[in-house]
Amino acid sequence: MAYESKQVSAPRLAGAGLRAFARLIEQPMSGRVVRDALLRQMGLDAFRAADVRGAATDTGPLPADARAWPHDPVEDAWKAVVNAPGEVAGERPVTLLDQHRALRDGTTDPVALAKAFLAEKDRSERDPPAMRFYIAQDGMDLMTQARASRERWRAGDPLGPLDGVLVSIKDELDQVPYPTTAGTRIHDTPARTDATAVARLRVRGALLTGKVNMHELGSGLTGINPHWGTPRNPYDTDRICGGSSSGSGAIVSAGLTPLSLACDAGGSIRMPAAFTGVVGLKPTRGRVSQAGTADLVWSTAHTGPIGATAADAALAYLAIAGPDPLDPHTLSQPPVHLTDWAQDDARGITLGVFRDWFEDADASVVEANRAQLRHFEALGAEIREIVLPDLEQLALAHLVLIGVEAAASQLHPYETDHRRYSHESRLSMALARGLRATDYVHAQRVRSKLIGQWLDATAGLDAIVTPATGCVAPPIQADAIDLGDADMALSQRIMRFMPPANLLGFPAITFPVGYDLDGMPIAMQVMGRPWMEHVLLRLARLAGAHVPRKAPRRTCAPALS
Repeated sequence: MAYESKQVSAPRLAGAGLRAFARLIEQPMSGRVVRDALLRQMGLDAFRAADVRGAATDTGPLPADARAWPHDPVEDAWKAVVNAPGEVAGERPVTLLDQHRALRDGTTDPVALAKAFLAEKDRSERDPPAMRFYIAQDGMDLMTQARASRERWRAGDPLGPLDGVLVSIKDELDQVPYPTTAGTRIHDTPARTDATAVARLRVRGALLTGKVNMHELGSGLTGINPHWGTPRNPYDTDRICGGSSSGSGAIVSAGLTPLSLACDAGGSIRMPAAFTGVVGLKPTRGRVSQAGTADLVWSTAHTGPIGATAADAALAYLAIAGPDPLDPHTLSQPPVHLTDWAQDDARGITLGVFRDWFEDADASVVEANRAQLRHFEALGAEIREIVLPDLEQLALAHLVLIGVEAAASQLHPYETDHRRYSHESRLSMALARGLRATDYVHAQRVRSKLIGQWLDATAGLDAIVTPATGCVAPPIQADAIDLGDADMALSQRIMRFMPPANLLGFPAITFPVGYDLDGMPIAMQVMGRPWMEHVLLRLARLAGAHVPRKAPRRTCAPALS
């Protein structure tokens, strides 16, 4: 099946033009005409005409083959990550494991670390440009957690390698005592309980520092937020961090917290991690509970970590993964494990490459990814040329699902006072409201068909390799700061490789594989078959040991002494 690179031809909208167009598309009559024209240009007519039979289903329990089952207990996985040699070449960031070892060795304690964090957080806002990491941060709550952690360490009874380390939470996940705003100025009710993934970090003693910034409603790729400010990319503060977990990518890259918990319905973990030079893991659908996440997009959404390194992401994954009675999707998963984590080669791993798709990116991005692929092959991985079916249909099905679900999630607030949203969000929701109920059902039927086809196409593989994004982080456009912007052509370049993992529910990870001539990070994406997170994390670790890291220009890491 031939690959065709589809190019969207649509003008970029920002400032007064975005405001006027958003208002136009919201009109009952004229707006419908414009919406229909845009949807046709995006390929919806051909999508609707596709003959797809069978049931319309969400991703049920995904199958697990023998390679997804463990050979070691999860307790051994914790020890393997903590005790493995350092993985990072070049200018290494301050990692979660660095903080753990400093606490273990008595170089610092949780209270001193929390105080250093608060000082660096204040500096990040005081020194221009303001980094805008946080939507909400309560120093008193953090110090209460830190004092409790210090007492556990003093008693010689810490709760494991996460006890006393600094973690941030995307403002799409419930964390007591904060509201979950989802990047809006609308949702302001404090959470009564933690999201399950947040609670699993808390019970292991992690210091939950507060709620980090995000693209409003998780619906954009830039991270520009007119309500809470725009997080800045630590590698170049005049560039975007990527969306929607912009604050999570930026804060980990800058070193203020080495770990951030985030959500990914269309690349929202992997894109910011790629643009900011860190590691982002989107687990298999049903691997990590969605209980307690904002009800924005439910059928393609996943919760996962953004970490300074693969080891940091792996420790978070071990903490948050596993069955949860509050989320039925999680109840049929195989056991969590990290078999072969510390193995220093890629023998036994088979990687698929759909060459035309792989090379549909900027030249610097493709070359860095080719070099990493050659390195995996030199380490013993088998590389197979493959063909993947219906990428365009897959992307449209994903677009329909996230569009309809996002619009439905805001149905009542939007109808009550849509002017409280940014103009970019208003445009997205108005466009989605032009989709039909039959489009949504059709997209679910397409999804069911494609899950089967992709499982067949990847039989015998462990994972598929692509670039993470089609380009490095683009500049922040000055006319987008106040209202946001809409750039369909750029959005297509950014997320070209993202939708399959969300629509199909397969796990995927992004990690640094180089830098362009301006020093901006370039990342690879590895998308596994269901439940193959251990393979993805192992590959990210191998890449980390091979690719020399470059420090970002803006750092905020709290001192460890």
